[in-house]
Amino acid sequence: MHPVLNFILVFILLNYVFGLIQFLINPMSMNFLAFDKKKSLVSNIKVFSRVIKFNADFAILTIILLLTAPLLPHWVCTLLLFLEFIFIFSYQIYYHAIKKLYNTQPNFVMDNKLLQLGFQVVFFGYRLYFFLGIIGLILLFYSFYWACSYFATLILSQSNPLIVSIILSIIPLAAALALIVKKRSMWGYPKMRFYFTSFMVYHNLKDSFDALRLIKKFTKNEASSSPQFNTSLQLEQQPNIIFLVLESYGKILFEKYKEEFNPLLDQLENQLSENGFHSISNLSTSPRSGGGSWMCYSSFLYGMEVQNEGLFRIILEKENAANFNPSLLEILRRNGYENYLLNPLTGFKNLKINWEEISELFSTKDIIKYEDLDYKGKLIGALGLQPPDQFSLNKGFELLREKNKGRQPFALFFETLNSHAKWQSPIHVEKDWKKYDQSDYDFEVTKMVNDSYFPSIRYQISMAVDFITRQMDDNTLILIMGDHQPPLVTTPTSGNETPIHLISKNENLLKPYMEYGFEKGLKVSQLEKDNVSHPGMYYAVLRSLIQSCSEDGTALPDYLPKGMELK
Repeated sequence: MHPVLNFILVFILLNYVFGLIQFLINPMSMNFLAFDKKKSLVSNIKVFSRVIKFNADFAILTIILLLTAPLLPHWVCTLLLFLEFIFIFSYQIYYHAIKKLYNTQPNFVMDNKLLQLGFQVVFFGYRLYFFLGIIGLILLFYSFYWACSYFATLILSQSNPLIVSIILSIIPLAAALALIVKKRSMWGYPKMRFYFTSFMVYHNLKDSFDALRLIKKFTKNEASSSPQFNTSLQLEQQPNIIFLVLESYGKILFEKYKEEFNPLLDQLENQLSENGFHSISNLSTSPRSGGGSWMCYSSFLYGMEVQNEGLFRIILEKENAANFNPSLLEILRRNGYENYLLNPLTGFKNLKINWEEISELFSTKDIIKYEDLDYKGKLIGALGLQPPDQFSLNKGFELLREKNKGRQPFALFFETLNSHAKWQSPIHVEKDWKKYDQSDYDFEVTKMVNDSYFPSIRYQISMAVDFITRQMDDNTLILIMGDHQPPLVTTPTSGNETPIHLISKNENLLKPYMEYGFEKGLKVSQLEKDNVSHPGMYYAVLRSLIQSCSEDGTALPDYLPKGMELK
């Protein structure tokens, strides 16, 4: 039996296996298990068949090899088909991983640093699991291949090889040709039963070259953007400002979890009111969904939509500063604020954190790190091991007050860690956060499963309100926002919106934000309205500070709802 015939059947069976793997990665992308009793059996079979996919690249290569088979050694045919399958399989995994985690089109240039970082975290942080995973994949793939080969041989031995070769070759090729003629825009659409990986790669390369041209523009300072404004705020009052970003705090809480979330917000709002705090809330559209936290809060800090890693890296280059707004924290620093970053990442062995780069991003030399917290208790977390966020925030704030000593107004930035997928966090907020610092204190934590998403967020927002009511004075503005929607529990149709709350005892600091669609309290009633965006909040914050803390008549920067537009 010629290896080409064997491999055709192997590939078809492996396509089914890949379809199942794709379903496990993203169940909502192919809801083929939704059996509808109202529809006919044939209709339900069609739905089930969505898991079976055929690749046009492989079909074309198969036809070529069948035509040239008499001229080529068997091992050459087998090797070419095997390499083609590895290429298709690898690219599909890469494509779906980027789409699922970041909800963006893959781009080799823009994803380069992201993939490097991901590899470093996995390799240095989870090296044993990394090698076990590689070995497991090799064994799994070989087992699938061996099983498929066995069944292919069995099928071919019971039939006429010539007829089987014609049927197995013509059907995929005809489908591929029909796809070419019918609608070219669907060539690279991976949810089709027949798709072109080569076409998907072509678009990736095209977008990558566009990205390279953009990077070249910024490198040569040829890019233009919206006009920058005068960064001198001239504030008569200078309230302390705390930027508290809650990891994976998404709009889905008002939808899928509303029966639990809304009563929780009512309770927390009452807790704030009883302690003299006012609150307003809205939804803010993040540039990404499910991941890339640093790109999401950078969009807010710089007033522009940072959709990918490549653009984020461009912003970090000092020589490109003239092309962008100064960061919100940089503007505060220029106007007498002392900036602090709380970052209790423990890191991984042999993987160093680039603190100099982080310092530049947050316009501060005062970074409160894990070592500064002198934490002695139990470490938890899905992204490495960290202290509970309640401890980090309270202890970090104590250290800030010791450093600042009331000399000047301050701005503190902290992104929580415990609600990172797959969500391991304490279940209860401690009345005394110092309990965590005891080596023998074994507090209860959530399990790292999808069902732990809401319990981890309940902890996050509850501990944030507890921190505010215990630690904040009359001259502080607190901004709480989500970086992005949570991965794994959302779908591509869930949207990119995240809740955003502004809290202060000084109601005058909150009033200017009402013109941007904020409503009183912690809840958001209008989920489908045209809300603010992360880049737009940059302008809303600056304008509102000027309106509430400067003399009447002070010029305001333009409000750009979607942020600075790059050209």
